[in-house]
Amino acid sequence: MIKAEVAPVIAEAARNPDIYYLFEEMQANNEYTYRHNIGVGIIATYLGMKLGLSKENLSALTLAATLHDVGKTRISDSILEKPGKLTAAEYEEMKRHTIFGYELLKNIPGIPPSLALTALQHHEREDGQGYPLGLKGNDIHHHSKIVAIADVFHAMSSNRVYHQAMPFYKVIEQMNSDMFSKFNPEILLEFVSRLMSTLVGNEVMLTNGRLARSS
Repeated sequence: MIKAEVAPVIAEAARNPDIYYLFEEMQANNEYTYRHNIGVGIIATYLGMKLGLSKENLSALTLAATLHDVGKTRISDSILEKPGKLTAAEYEEMKRHTIFGYELLKNIPGIPPSLALTALQHHEREDGQGYPLGLKGNDIHHHSKIVAIADVFHAMSSNRVYHQAMPFYKVIEQMNSDMFSKFNPEILLEFVSRLMSTLVGNEVMLTNGRLARSS
């Protein structure tokens, strides 16, 4: 159902040659970045629906989410795919993907301004400890707040060259601990409660390795 919401938005946006080029470049540049953007688009769309966004607002969120990391097409693969910890200089270069994304999107005609803002702000945090501008609370666009949560959840739940996917309970535990500092608590609470409700009646792996049925 969520994919059915996302696919038409991407197809419609791809009629714009500038947007089509960016999707093509993302896919050619780094497969994980492309798949991550699509995954975040699906998660953010689901969350936007549960938050009651209007159809127009939801479409803008979907497109913003699927392009949030487009700036990584300007980051070298040696940094994106480095199996070990980044050096301080490499990390500073990695953080520039937010600015690169904003620059790539800000002048494309006919698209909502939230697209460029989300690319710029999806690593900003409620307590001002994010980047690149150290924005706080109401200075961060609503779409950026939603995408930030979808982005972190997908990244922690995915295998990468430098880390294995975290167990689901660890992801939720970590995100809950950040609820009143890094993320908007209202949006995160909605997200976590929806996730937990999908597990009711399903088998889950306990910390001791045994299987149990959630209730």
